[in-house]
Amino acid sequence: MSDDKDKDKAFLAAVKNIKWNDFSHLAEKPCVRTSLLYGIGTGTGVGLVRFLTSRLPLSSCNWAVGAFCGVSVLSYEYCQQKRAMEVLRLRNALGELNSRNKGNGLSEQDVRDAQRVAGLNHPGRLHVVVEKEDEGQVGAKR
Repeated sequence: MSDDKDKDKAFLAAVKNIKWNDFSHLAEKPCVRTSLLYGIGTGTGVGLVRFLTSRLPLSSCNWAVGAFCGVSVLSYEYCQQKRAMEVLRLRNALGELNSRNKGNGLSEQDVRDAQRVAGLNHPGRLHVVVEKEDEGQVGAKR
């Protein structure tokens, strides 16, 4: 019995901790906007097809919500995995550039040119920053 009360208190504390501001900037987070758009489109399509084939509005709504949730979650996870692989690939490429830079004496302009040619500085894509103090330190930012 006390375990149920503790769980209820913990749940209520977690719910009280949620702020409206957490949801107002949700679309600015990576992958969220595209995942929700894919989910909305798929849910609408599945709901319409289900309604046209069955003529049952409640069943159509259930299918639409299920498709929305499933596609949104799957596309979000796929996008996050793709971003993680891209960051790993960029870190490896920049690590190789840094090791070449030590041996060949490449200038910072040469490194920037190599990044531009490799397509790493396109607007809206992931940019990689190499800090000058420690050449081995690589960070990623959006």
